Amino acid sequence: MEESMPENADALSPDEVIYTRAKTLVLARREASVALVQRHLLLGYGTTCALFERMQAEGLVAPVSCKTKEWVLIQECKS
Repeated sequence: MEESMPENADALSPDEVIYTRAKTLVLARREASVALVQRHLLLGYGTTCALFERMQAEGLVAPVSCKTKEWVLIQECKS
């Protein structure tokens, strides 16, 4: 699956490009999974968790359980 990038992708920092790709993947798949993002973007666990923490801060995802480290799309809950 190839994620679409904004037209100004050349102006984004490498961290912003990775975050945009992760967010696009989560929204396209409608699945907020650390493992999914790790596999598709070939990222480590720590990097992927940092992306999910940012998505949580932006109100895109919320943790289902602190013990299981699972996430849920907030947009899905509001439907």
